Amino acid sequence: MNGKNRHILKSVLCLAALLCAGPLSGAGKESSDSLLIVFWNLENLFDCDGENGGPEWTPEGSRHWTPGRLRNKCNGIGKTLLWIGEQYRQLPDLIAVAEIENETVLRRLVHSSVLRKLEYEFVHFESPDKRGIDVALLYRKARFFPDKKGRPDAEAIRIPGRKTRDILRCRLPLPGISRDGAPDASDSLTILVNHHPSKLGGPQRSGPRREAAMRVLREACLQSSADSSARAFTVATGDFNDTPDGAAFRMLEDVMVNLSAPLHQKGEGSLKYDGAWELIDQFWVSPDLAGSHKCETAVIYAPFLLTKDSAHEGLKPLRTYSGPHYLGGLSDHLPIVLKIRYSSCR
Repeated sequence: MNGKNRHILKSVLCLAALLCAGPLSGAGKESSDSLLIVFWNLENLFDCDGENGGPEWTPEGSRHWTPGRLRNKCNGIGKTLLWIGEQYRQLPDLIAVAEIENETVLRRLVHSSVLRKLEYEFVHFESPDKRGIDVALLYRKARFFPDKKGRPDAEAIRIPGRKTRDILRCRLPLPGISRDGAPDASDSLTILVNHHPSKLGGPQRSGPRREAAMRVLREACLQSSADSSARAFTVATGDFNDTPDGAAFRMLEDVMVNLSAPLHQKGEGSLKYDGAWELIDQFWVSPDLAGSHKCETAVIYAPFLLTKDSAHEGLKPLRTYSGPHYLGGLSDHLPIVLKIRYSSCR
């Protein structure tokens, strides 16, 4: 067992002990007065049949993408999420993901990896993306639907005229905010999961594609804010393929608050491109959420997600592949985290 795997295993064992003790299972004070949300671009989480990824994503293809390698990647993702849970002393309540192929890989991640006993479910819709990759949302069913009967109100929002990823909209009852210790059923959280078009082809070709996605996101944020609930908070997250100072984000600035801008200004990033860190994975929240509760966001620089950057200084994310060469990492993106600490404001 190498050093990175030992580090992950140690973290998972520590978290398992904490789960047995109770505070992370939802019974403790910390998990009942806060919400932990993760976004992670999982970089080409394909199954092995080559349907969308093409023949290279098969056991016989140039990448030799086998069920064993898929299983290892899903377990690595699950262990990383448990490691994040250890750092924050609570399991992630919502896990938004990008670059997943279909429900097959989601079921493997949720029901056949180290996450299988933690009651995660998922929401996913097939998008018209040319590469066959989508976004999805994992949620802890016991946290949002303790009676086990509910499901999120969800839809896929298309980007008109574009064969790209949909925006996934999910509305869930917001646990933990209450007047008298009991959840208020009228409080809700809408999460919008994004994976906007890339910069492939240069700014003149790609800019209009990202602007189209941003216009759809702006409208979705406005609709969420107009919800008739007593309090309907909104979180927009995802891979926006642009840094917080990108021109297209001006469409959001009057309706949402950018929590990632301070990290960007400090030079932090979730992706390393040409030797420089870029924060293209971000969290935006509605002004009422930012104003009434403490929102903290961070990039997860877990040591086992990083490797030496041989072409530039420092470290970079450890990918699953470098070209056709299998490296055994998880993604070229690092996960980002948003913790919302509820305030007593009623």
